[in-house]
Amino acid sequence: MLPTSELVRLARTVDEDGASPLADSAAARWGWRETTFLRSSAAHVFAAGPAGAPPEAVVRLVPKGTVAASTAPQVARLSRQLAVLGAPVAESIPTRYGEDTVDIDDGIGSYTATAFTFAPGPSPEISELSETEVASWAGAVAHLHLAGYGLSAASMPPEWLTSELIPAATVLSSTILAQVAAKTVEAVASLPRSGDVYGLVHGDPETDNLRWQGAAPLMIDLDDAARSWFMSDVCFALRDLAPRTAVPDRQHPVVTAFLRGYREVRALTDHEVSWWPLLARAQAVVAVARLHPAVTEAVDGDWPTWAKTLHARLCEIADQYVTALNLPIPR
Repeated sequence: MLPTSELVRLARTVDEDGASPLADSAAARWGWRETTFLRSSAAHVFAAGPAGAPPEAVVRLVPKGTVAASTAPQVARLSRQLAVLGAPVAESIPTRYGEDTVDIDDGIGSYTATAFTFAPGPSPEISELSETEVASWAGAVAHLHLAGYGLSAASMPPEWLTSELIPAATVLSSTILAQVAAKTVEAVASLPRSGDVYGLVHGDPETDNLRWQGAAPLMIDLDDAARSWFMSDVCFALRDLAPRTAVPDRQHPVVTAFLRGYREVRALTDHEVSWWPLLARAQAVVAVARLHPAVTEAVDGDWPTWAKTLHARLCEIADQYVTALNLPIPR
């Protein structure tokens, strides 16, 4: 999550029609003349395309100096390689000069921009999906996992344990969660990493990162792709079905449909499913660490109301995670 001040800064460049000179400058490097603001969270996202025509792409802007900016070229290449391997993912688009990323400076801030194929289609909430659609969603996740076997070692993203969980524990080492985070790292590090349980994961396969093309979902936003336990994607996908760090009821219709749909594509053992409580806790540790810069940022009196409301909501979510992480792991 970008700091609220960054969200405000970008929002102030967007006019009432959703256009931004900053996004226009980036899109021009791909030959597109029109942009429309879509959302800001971990990145600023704009639809882009020819003037007066339907969008052809999404342009993503991340501030220079962030982890997301440094990994943007790899994420762009990974999406293209996975698409070639048949994974249901939105593919990155090189510039007219073959660049995976471009750097943009508006005089106030510097950004790294990437572009991906525009994926039209709805993005319904979990509660709006039929059991058949849930199974299709799970199957898409499993197909991505299988596609990872076709990547070369050089193409694989970093390990989630070392690139996300251990750094998160370091961020929390001076907080009340220090001991919890350290013990979580130790427990996760002890899990097996054989190829049948460990490999390429999406990292954030929730429904808001799906775009439905008829009966089949296309997965977007591979920013959190990593090498990790396949079960971690199942855990993350279904995390909204339970309170923070908790595990949803295994008899919940969505859970049973998801596990069934996944297992129709690739194996997932009950032993892997037993790691769910630990992986949920590990993902919560990372979530708190990611929220840390945003929630520790001082509220600016000049922020618009939506920004102050968002900051308060992020603080509330962080507090929920802190409370949940201080509870014993459910058995």
